[in-house]
Amino acid sequence: LEILVKHADLAMYHAKDHGRNDFRFFTHDLRHTLTGRLAVESDMRHALDRGEFEMYYQPQVDIQSQRIRGMEALIRRNHPNRGLVTPNDFIPIAEECGLIAPISEWVLNAACKQAQTWRAAKMAAISLGVNLSARQIEHPHFVEKFIQSLKDNGVDGQGIEIELTESTLMRDMEGAIEKLRRLRSEEHTSELQSRLHL
Repeated sequence: LEILVKHADLAMYHAKDHGRNDFRFFTHDLRHTLTGRLAVESDMRHALDRGEFEMYYQPQVDIQSQRIRGMEALIRRNHPNRGLVTPNDFIPIAEECGLIAPISEWVLNAACKQAQTWRAAKMAAISLGVNLSARQIEHPHFVEKFIQSLKDNGVDGQGIEIELTESTLMRDMEGAIEKLRRLRSEEHTSELQSRLHL
């Protein structure tokens, strides 16, 4: 009976991957496929706890002045066996298994902390672009969480740029725009900028 329940669970997960109102029959090929995927998801779930994510900052250079006008915060995963892993290899998995929100929050906190470090070192004022996921913005307390992250790291919204993709907006354009307006109306984030990437 226990084996039967496990097989039913695997078929259920496979059906969920294809949307609602669907069903799948269990097969041995399905077991191998989903068992491998569950192992990958489990590995991802422990990556944050193990401190495997790192932030890199790509400079944005003004062509005319040849000066750095800003930085873009980029996440990488330092896998214990595979080495440095690019977002294309782990972000889709994180989105599928519901881990993109906590990872995005980690990125925001790390970026705010770095911005404060640069300002404390009296570096020239530059913008810092942070990519946010659709699921992070869809969170009912997104605005409060964003402001709290700024406050926790001692930075205001000046120079912070939120970067959104078209696909992020298309999930809930009105909701995303309303939350961005709320952010910009807050005193602590009045200088916050948003930028759309198509």
